[in-house]
Amino acid sequence: MTKKKSIWAFVLALCLIVPAMFMMTACGHKHTAVTEWSSDATYHWHVCEDEKCQEQLDKAEHTWDAGVITKEATFLEDGEKTYTCSVCKRTKTEAVAYNYVDLNYVEKEDTQTYTKFTVTEAGTYYFRYEVKNCGFGNGYYWINMNKVGGDLQQTDTTHAQAKIYDANKKLIKTGMDTRAAGQFGAVETSSDTPEIVRELMENGVMSLDFLLNNKKMWFIGHFRTEFMQKRD
Repeated sequence: MTKKKSIWAFVLALCLIVPAMFMMTACGHKHTAVTEWSSDATYHWHVCEDEKCQEQLDKAEHTWDAGVITKEATFLEDGEKTYTCSVCKRTKTEAVAYNYVDLNYVEKEDTQTYTKFTVTEAGTYYFRYEVKNCGFGNGYYWINMNKVGGDLQQTDTTHAQAKIYDANKKLIKTGMDTRAAGQFGAVETSSDTPEIVRELMENGVMSLDFLLNNKKMWFIGHFRTEFMQKRD
């Protein structure tokens, strides 16, 4: 073999050997990964047993599960849902808001919107409704409830424990009086203080905490006084 060919053979060998060495390891040695996973918010990886080695082995993004509720939400405080990576077992959490039934207010001359929903189990339900253009001269407004198909019983609701909150979740009033079957007076000028009456009748969003004791379909409505008078 000529000298020139020997040089080219040597160069070619270097071109093959050096990349192969760095493919095996970027830091010049064979890695042995520890068993435990390391992780950050996005990735997990294995570190090398050699403490001087900075390589991140088997690096990949987390694989999050569907999550489980680890703290139940309440009306006054968000809950928490926890997700776990199926590979490295790292966890992350996110806030879970409390569910409420939205009573979409539609202002018309002679009607309001009903909201129908299913009571999946007996318990406390929250309803968000809007007070609009009641005016202090009207005296009060109504919350109306019934079972789909009728036959509401007094024992189906616990309206004496009902609570009404303002948009900032400040408690304004506890308890509502029965006007008729399934009809509850939110405002009672004969017993509520002027301050409570003012807060209950100001325009804005309100929330109602109501205990339902029967697992059936329900509907609920929010009526201004003048509409109830027309219905009578």
